[in-house]
Amino acid sequence: MDEVEELKRALSFYKAQYDRLKTEVFKLKRVLRAMKNAGAQFPHWASDLNLDEHPYMYNGVRRVDVESMRRLVYRAALEAYRKLSRPVKPSEVQGEAVKLSIYVGIDPPSRATVAKMLRQLSSKEHYGCEPPLLKVDEGYIPKEACQERFNTLDVFI
Repeated sequence: MDEVEELKRALSFYKAQYDRLKTEVFKLKRVLRAMKNAGAQFPHWASDLNLDEHPYMYNGVRRVDVESMRRLVYRAALEAYRKLSRPVKPSEVQGEAVKLSIYVGIDPPSRATVAKMLRQLSSKEHYGCEPPLLKVDEGYIPKEACQERFNTLDVFI
């Protein structure tokens, strides 16, 4: 137990240091952007720094991590299912994912990315329990949509 408490203290210490350094880096980038806008000479070490306010941007478009992309594809499958009221095909999920990504302001996912995320979202091996998407012959059904259907009034009548 003492080892766990020591690790928790070390983790909180390093998290506090990380937060402090993140604030300092933000201040440094703000000063360097002001220097750049004023036309001042940049220090030689500043040429490698990314001065964007959003570090996850690539060519002006935000990039997302794998988990965020998985959530976006699931949300796209759910939206497509709600619109069509039937199991959705990967191409329909792709269309909704492109719409959502444009709305959010990120790079639209490719067909291969959507297919990979759909496989992961419907895989029992990946989740170790009931996956959030159910794979049927006609396509995919979001688990959340199935649960919502049972909460409607006509099911109780």
